[in-house]
Amino acid sequence: MVLLFCTAKIFQGETLASYDFWNYKPDSKPARKWAQNGYDQLVPLLSIHEGRMFYQDFSTSRLTAMKLSSGQFIHYDGDNPTVQADVFGKGVYVGQSDGVFHGYDLMSLKPVFADNTGSRSFGPTLKSGGMIFIQSGNRLLGVKLPASLK
Repeated sequence: MVLLFCTAKIFQGETLASYDFWNYKPDSKPARKWAQNGYDQLVPLLSIHEGRMFYQDFSTSRLTAMKLSSGQFIHYDGDNPTVQADVFGKGVYVGQSDGVFHGYDLMSLKPVFADNTGSRSFGPTLKSGGMIFIQSGNRLLGVKLPASLK
């Protein structure tokens, strides 16, 4: 079993390393490393889902992921800075600073829905069954998820 371990360097934008802790010996080298050079503004969200490590990009205020299979960075782009981001199942859910809340297909990056919440403030998103619950301002909004995100 291979577990991912983020070294202290990941916060410096240099390395993400994977160690095999079942066979770990002192001073062992990582089983795999991914270069993070040039991504100094990425802060890991410490979330790995569907083979992707998720980051918040503070230079662009967007959600970014790195495919662990290839090391390729992909971006979940909106038209305004990201305030809140969550990943559940087949979806990535992003609340933007303009109050619009987006649902994206995790694998294709295609937008699936967008709702104007009327507030620029978001709390953590909750998912239950086929619904997503958005904490926005002083309200809790429920959105029925499209079949592609269930």
